[in-house]
Amino acid sequence: MIVESVSGEEFRHYLADHIFRPAGMRRTSSEAPCGRAIRYYRDNVDDPLNTGAPWVSAEAFYGKLLKGPAVGPGGEYSTIDDLLRFAEALESGKLLDRKSFEMLVQQGLAASAILNKAT
Repeated sequence: MIVESVSGEEFRHYLADHIFRPAGMRRTSSEAPCGRAIRYYRDNVDDPLNTGAPWVSAEAFYGKLLKGPAVGPGGEYSTIDDLLRFAEALESGKLLDRKSFEMLVQQGLAASAILNKAT
């Protein structure tokens, strides 16, 4: 992995030391948090109009679709609050200098990076 080769650090440690901590992302890590939200869907495949169908966990569906848990590219779990902190840290210059951030925005990569962290 490029980050590990260049930095000499394991990827998850690099993220924690250079992105999560500086951005104040206290609830983002590679470990699944206790009490994390579980996705659900209505079990109404045979009758989509049946809004009274029971709710069932969608974890198995996403596990098959994604071939593993639905987490960030490095295996991170995060929260909405931490994703907001990430966006604020990007915009304020805590993570990147202004010129680099503007270049990412111009190329449309900043929005992509934020969206990728949400998964």
